[in-house]
Formats: sequence, C-alpha cells, structure tokens
Amino acid sequence: MKFSRLVLTCEQVASTPKRLEKIEVLASFFTELQSDEIAPTVLLITGQIFPESSSKALNVSWKTVHKALYSDQQTLVQEELSIKRVYDYFMAVEKTSVQKKKEKIMASLLNQASQRERECIFKAISGEMRMGASEAIILEALASASGFSKEELKRSHALLGNLGETAVK
Repeated sequence: MKFSRLVLTCEQVASTPKRLEKIEVLASFFTELQSDEIAPTVLLITGQIFPESSSKALNVSWKTVHKALYSDQQTLVQEELSIKRVYDYFMAVEKTSVQKKKEKIMASLLNQASQRERECIFKAISGEMRMGASEAIILEALASASGFSKEELKRSHALLGNLGETAVK
C-alpha cells in the first residue's frame, strides 16, 4: 500500500476528537492492508519503528536527519513510496552503525517523500505521532478489522509485548 495512504489515515484520525470515528477510520484502513504490511503499519501508527520488546534502535540524531533532509543527493528513480519500502529504509538505517551511511539512507528516503510524508516520517522517528490513537483505540480497531474480540487481542498483546505482532497473529 502507498505510504501516502497511511499519511492520509493518520491525518484523518488526528482530525477527529471522536473515539469511535478514530476506531472506524483505523479499522477500515487495516482491512485494506496486505499481511506483510500489517505489523510495520501498526508500529508506525503507534509511533514506534521497533517493538518495545526489541533492542533495535535507529540511533539517528536530529542533526543526521537535518543533514539528510538538506543533502544534495538526488534519487534517480522517483517511485511512490510504499509502507513496506519506508519500513525497509528504517531497517537499513538500523543495520548500519556508520553515521554517514545512515545519513545517506535517510536522504534517499526523504528525497522520495512528499512534504506530508516527510512530516509523518519525522513523527515516526521521534515516536510522537500525535493523532490521539491510544493503544486501546488501536486494539479496538484491530479487533473490528480482524473479527477477534478486543479481549483476545489484549491477551495476545500481553503475551507478545508487541502490538505489530499482535496484529499479525
């Protein structure tokens, strides 16, 4: 799925103060996802790139992000970003310990992103999605989209400790 669709969904959720409307928007969005997009999407929506139970971290400073944003690196092929590709970029950043390489990977990602997509990427990096979608709202939306009860998902989440994995299981 296109990353721009995730951005639009986050904007829709942030724009409404109504809890049930947030659940409805998210549930509808979750039903449109392919199975390999569910876990990364749920993590991104919760403002996490990696599950809390993971020791992985981007280790990217705002200075690195700023340099990447204003680098003169150009991307030859401008494909529309998908959720999976954005997440793959984050995985590539996590796998390298060299700051210059992290900067180059981030520059490649940000050069392909629209302004609205960049804002969402920055929010994900900072862990501050700020859309008023608590873990409870996301669990209810997942329950609505999957057909499982909220209680079943809460138990699964308690056992797994990873909302992205809970969504897939």
